[in-house]
Amino acid sequence: MANVREIKGRRMSINALFVVPTLKRAGAETQVIDLINGLDNQKFSKFVVVFGENVDQLDRLDTTNTKFFHIPQKSKFDFSIASRIAQIIDQYNIDVIHGTIQISLLVAWLALRQAKSKPKLTVAIHTTSNVSIKNELIDRTLYRFLFRSSDSMIFVCQSQARYWGKKFPEIVARSVVLYNGVDPDKFDRSLVKPDGNTLRESLNIPEVATVIACIAGFRPEKGHENLLKVFSTLSVDTILLLAGDGPCRKAIEYQAQKLNISARVKFLGNLDDVRPVLRISDFSVLASTAVETFSIAMLESLAMEVPVIATDIGGMKEAILPGKTGDLVRAGSETELTKKLSYYVVNKNELISMGKKGRQMVEEKFSLHQMICKTSAHLEGLVRT
Repeated sequence: MANVREIKGRRMSINALFVVPTLKRAGAETQVIDLINGLDNQKFSKFVVVFGENVDQLDRLDTTNTKFFHIPQKSKFDFSIASRIAQIIDQYNIDVIHGTIQISLLVAWLALRQAKSKPKLTVAIHTTSNVSIKNELIDRTLYRFLFRSSDSMIFVCQSQARYWGKKFPEIVARSVVLYNGVDPDKFDRSLVKPDGNTLRESLNIPEVATVIACIAGFRPEKGHENLLKVFSTLSVDTILLLAGDGPCRKAIEYQAQKLNISARVKFLGNLDDVRPVLRISDFSVLASTAVETFSIAMLESLAMEVPVIATDIGGMKEAILPGKTGDLVRAGSETELTKKLSYYVVNKNELISMGKKGRQMVEEKFSLHQMICKTSAHLEGLVRT
């Protein structure tokens, strides 16, 4: 049993160490910050180690109640950081380690080999299918061994858990599904109307235009190339808002020029707050072809009463119910995506009721509060056993 210290018969807080590659503006990183901030400070003493360079979301982390360590790797294969993390484990009597995505599991496992203390180890997996054969081989060799060495594995939706369980049957008994979640109160449509109107004016979007939002990093698996091809076939009174940044952005900007749709495609870059974008959007679209599991952008859109049209990948179908909260298409199918986008551009009257159902679903099943409470209970359970 892990050593949860006691004073005069009273059980003290659990020392939880969160190992995270970066604090970049992406779904997994956003979710773990929300989790750390939301955990009860009376139950948990919280420690965070980030071993990558990017700490763009550090300002969102509650450093008043969390001890933060930034230990950047000198190179991609620099695992000397594990010895520093081992010192943290022993110095602060860590009871449980929570890693975010596979690389954090490797770093934490290496640290545990050097630490005197032996806390419980869990990892939250945020991917489903891989983007390359190389990544698949790494999963099937290195990470498969590490998965067996962990005390539990956290998946963020049922479809993802089934996928990984089929690939590695030996992990099923130690697997738990803890859905990603967002705060419905923060994404209350009525609260961001003034900012939304200001954004619409600043982007010179006519009131009669149909506005489609896509909130996703510019990476190959996000499907921007297919999305632009489809969008170029839609009526001229449609506007596409692209929020995010990444290595493929310039290529997508060039594609918009080649397709002669630059005036209708707005590149907004990384945004600290996507609510104004969602507030002026009729619906949002996620055209991912791989990796996507249970999108935070999807949940934020649904919470804002904005239906989502997405590729049927990962756990999208667990929140996007065709004709009720949005719609689904086969990944990579430009024909199906064209059909669905064209339909909802013409039939905008259906979107209002779909949006209300989407928000209701988030409130009932995918709230941030539920995610924090269930993860808290899981971490407590690991330590107590």
